[in-house]
Amino acid sequence: MFARELLAARTPGLPGGAASALPRPAGNAGDGFFGGGEVRRAERGGGWPAKRGGFTLIELLVVTAILGLVIGVIGAAVGAGLRVWDRAGAFQRREAEAAVALQILEKDLINTFAFADIPFRGEPRELLLAGYLAAESGPEAAASEPETADDPAAVVRPIALIRYAVDPSRGELLRQAWRQAPGGAKLGEGRPERLAAGVKDGAFSFYGAPSRSGGASAWQETWHSATSLPQAVRIRLHGEDEDGEPFAIEKTVLVPVGLGQAGQERPR
Repeated sequence: MFARELLAARTPGLPGGAASALPRPAGNAGDGFFGGGEVRRAERGGGWPAKRGGFTLIELLVVTAILGLVIGVIGAAVGAGLRVWDRAGAFQRREAEAAVALQILEKDLINTFAFADIPFRGEPRELLLAGYLAAESGPEAAASEPETADDPAAVVRPIALIRYAVDPSRGELLRQAWRQAPGGAKLGEGRPERLAAGVKDGAFSFYGAPSRSGGASAWQETWHSATSLPQAVRIRLHGEDEDGEPFAIEKTVLVPVGLGQAGQERPR
């Protein structure tokens, strides 16, 4: 009854009972909305059948394939990124090590001074200068420096001969320091300390007036002077990282004592 009344209401001009005279669509319970079984169930007040929930097998397969593709792409990207990170890390370790070594050299050059027993000497691959060892305090300082015996808290920085050397055969930049006794004698053995690895070549150069002939300041490959220091020292290092990739690093350090002695403009 409900379906007939609905059809009559949507068909203008037909009498109320005319809907019953219309031909009824043929079919059974599975013939769609107007199937006989569906209409009969609706007329009896049973309502329309509820839509079944969940995913079909095809939908699940499509979603699974998409998720697999996304996971594969993410995994490949992460793997490639890790390989690049490892390679960059190997390169940065060697270069960072060399950069730290040049900072140590810079500190020694800034703190160096003119000392008759330790003349400043520079070669293309070797540098000798006066400097200080690590500070000593307490009983050790009193034993090594009698003038501090009355002050156990006194801090003493022993004068030292400091040597830097580029060793291409071992691929290293080395630092070595000896405590210096009056008269130039070395006390103890200076243990070589490796500051940088992977160094294939390197060179020192020195800015200042020629040590003997005087004249205008210029960059030189060597420096031999018992009384004067260069105004600046430059070091260049060339090396390879763990993967064989080359690197180059350079640093120019101004020497305060040398600048004060020269009284000239700074190096260019």
